[in-house]
Amino acid sequence: MATDDQQTRVNGDINNDNVGTTPAANVSAVNANANTAAFEEMFTTFKKKSEEHEKLTGFLAKQV
Repeated sequence: MATDDQQTRVNGDINNDNVGTTPAANVSAVNANANTAAFEEMFTTFKKKSEEHEKLTGFLAKQV
């Protein structure tokens, strides 16, 4: 039934009036592109730091 899956607020009202305004329903192409750009930047930074860590580990291994 339609009423089985509805959530109820603390005051007893059914929490169905803001379904269209939830973040999942409001993601636009602009937000998706910004998120993708931020992810790519984080991945590039991680990759760079990983390569630096690998070089340092190799250097320290030679010292032992």
